[in-house]
Amino acid sequence: MKFTNRTGESGSIKWIILLIIGIVIASYFFDFSVQDAIEAEQTQSNYQYIRTHLIEFYNAFLRTPLEFFWENIIINILWNNISEFILHD
Repeated sequence: MKFTNRTGESGSIKWIILLIIGIVIASYFFDFSVQDAIEAEQTQSNYQYIRTHLIEFYNAFLRTPLEFFWENIIINILWNNISEFILHD
């Protein structure tokens, strides 16, 4: 019988639960308010900066290949074949 060692693999649910536990502990012991942190002017400024640059990156590098993939692979090949199969049965 062969056993595999699963080192290096971790689930995202575990990290979400740990993050929630960390926020609860920080709010209890350190009087940390998530709402105040999110509504802070610096947080909003950082969010707008990141959002603007992500949109620019998407428009400059990802939009054309993703639209090509969507139109030519998803719509033309998959969707048309599936709808043709459904309509002709």
